Amino acid sequence: MAQERAEPSPSGQPPHFLDRLRTALQIRGQPPDLVESLVAWVRDFIRFHNLRHPETMAEAEVGAYLTHLALDRRESLPCQARARQAMLFLYREFLHRDLGPIPVTWALPRDAAEPRPPALFDQMRSVLRVRHYALNTEDAYVNWARRFILFHGKRHPLEMGAPEIEAYLTWLAVDQHVSASTQMQAFNALLFLYQQVLEMDVGRLDAVRARRTETVPVVLSTDEVRQILDRVQGAEGLYPLMARLLYGAGLRIMEGCRLRVKDVDLGRNQLFIRGTKWNKERVVMLPRCLRAGIEA
Repeated sequence: MAQERAEPSPSGQPPHFLDRLRTALQIRGQPPDLVESLVAWVRDFIRFHNLRHPETMAEAEVGAYLTHLALDRRESLPCQARARQAMLFLYREFLHRDLGPIPVTWALPRDAAEPRPPALFDQMRSVLRVRHYALNTEDAYVNWARRFILFHGKRHPLEMGAPEIEAYLTWLAVDQHVSASTQMQAFNALLFLYQQVLEMDVGRLDAVRARRTETVPVVLSTDEVRQILDRVQGAEGLYPLMARLLYGAGLRIMEGCRLRVKDVDLGRNQLFIRGTKWNKERVVMLPRCLRAGIEA
């Protein structure tokens, strides 16, 4: 018996396979650009397997195709992610078949003649720097992505999605007892990895949220603040002056460390704060009691 093929039907015949797939994507409210992109990847998948119908294929064929994209065609990670998204929609949403583990080789062989493409973490750092994230945020996001991958047995993020993210965030809250802010940082890091680096839509996430502690804020009295500032010493009076500037002008620690002579306007009693978080420069008032120390 000849193998079933996913070829276009002649004019006047019922819609062929790709047309029905396109209609299913449109019914689910997908943007037109995404619809055509997913249909194109499914068409490429069918052609890769010599026009075999997707119903006659399974995990092995999907894995062979994704491996071909990674090793032979050297597609970028966003392209590989979009192809995987097309395969998952094709089988789970359209053909109503649950794919098992997909054997995919994401790394290039060591004896590859061509240079290796940027590794996942290097690519993530590049995207973070293009979007002007702070260095500390860059390190934190990359570390969370690394922990996420190790938690799932070193599986590539392209092989995972919303269920794996939910499982990891739930594990952080239930087993590791992390704070709500820590879990939120991990959530933001993984969301950045999938949306900005891999360009994948993970959909809605329903993980167990860590309990947010409600504590009464600690506010020091005027005398307590004065006692703390009086005990700051060092650098021939520079550290006490910096501590008073942080408190009196409302500066962050690094903003006080980066303050330069040209940023001080004694005529107007103003400080120009540059290079701040998110590059939002501002002007603050200079406390009059610190004017003499700055002039000295």
